[in-house]
Amino acid sequence: NLTKKFVVSGFDLNKEAVENFHKLPNTYKHETIESAVKKSTFIITMLDKTSTVEKVWKDILNFNLEKNPYVVDSSTINPI
Repeated sequence: NLTKKFVVSGFDLNKEAVENFHKLPNTYKHETIESAVKKSTFIITMLDKTSTVEKVWKDILNFNLEKNPYVVDSSTINPI
């Protein structure tokens, strides 16, 4: 579990998922995806649809990120 060694920031449109996530130790809640990724060292996404992946990554790449993060996309979608 990542929260045993790191502070893990999270964002999700599903409010129930966010609340369950923040019951774990060492977690930080963000109100927007931009604030979640702005200062991140690692960005991990797990999205449900190709259109969502395209939108989220377009947004992330347009944010003025403070770091050059490692990125992992673990979405379960059809290849583009």
